[in-house]
Amino acid sequence: MKKIYLILSLIISLMTINSVALGENGYPEMQMSYSVTVCQNGCDFDSIKNALRNTDQSDIEIIINTPILTESDIQISKKVVIRSGLPEKVIIKGDIEKQAGRERIFLITDTGVALFKNLIITQGFAKSFHRAGGGINNHGVLIVDNCEITENKAYQGGGIWNKGELTIYNSRIVNNKTIRPTAKEIYEALGCRGAGGGIKNEKPGKLVLQNSIVSNNEANTSGGGVFIACESEARLIDTRIHDNKANETGGGVHNRGVLTLEQVIITDNYSRIQGNGLHSYGVMNVTNSNILGNKGKNDCTLGTGKGFLGKGTIELNQNSELGLGNCQIQ
Repeated sequence: MKKIYLILSLIISLMTINSVALGENGYPEMQMSYSVTVCQNGCDFDSIKNALRNTDQSDIEIIINTPILTESDIQISKKVVIRSGLPEKVIIKGDIEKQAGRERIFLITDTGVALFKNLIITQGFAKSFHRAGGGINNHGVLIVDNCEITENKAYQGGGIWNKGELTIYNSRIVNNKTIRPTAKEIYEALGCRGAGGGIKNEKPGKLVLQNSIVSNNEANTSGGGVFIACESEARLIDTRIHDNKANETGGGVHNRGVLTLEQVIITDNYSRIQGNGLHSYGVMNVTNSNILGNKGKNDCTLGTGKGFLGKGTIELNQNSELGLGNCQIQ
């Protein structure tokens, strides 16, 4: 019954996609009316950019038939599916040299609706839009299924920065990092302060992260794995968050919005100040989850102040262990 409820709630949250169907794995899939292939030789196009620029259809499926595609600064403003045409995941990387990164890999605008499937998105380096989202910067509606977002860099959201509706299934967000902001970027601070080494969910973004791993990401400020900003919502289901690091608070997760944890494990994370596993100034609902075994003196901490640096609250704590800190005793 719970599985049915989860699928229905996810479909409802994605009603902006006009043609959502359930695939064989039980997750939503987008049905496209037009399909093209991309590879270096013998395909319809030699790049994703050219496929998007040279097709007039309002919805398109782009099938990548090469193991590695070097491309960045890909902007999506319509309905698009991008998936591997090979038995294994295909790599889309920002530059030939590791960590060189000419720009982020993908930008989904507020009119974009996209599904990424069986991709490895790597070596992106955000240099525009406040340098947010090294791998992906999403303002629209995005589904990520069976992908790996790895070794990307940005000022905020090293792997992914989301301001739209983002749903991630069966994926790994690993080895991403945020970089030190410039004086100008600090002055023009974007949303709540914080970085989000793996993912930053920005106001008014909605994030669903299911059956996934967030690990070995690093934030220059807060939210080593995931940062949930003010007036944003995140729901984490059957997900493991481990071995992330934050220079300030929330080694695994930093929350200022509304956060729901269902069957989530947060362990082996580190932060320099507090909340090695999780630090929250927002609202949390926790079910069948464990925040235990993080590095340092506490696992889960709540803000105790007022106003912007407010008092974190837990509205529901059911069958969960919240470890050392002041979360368990609320």
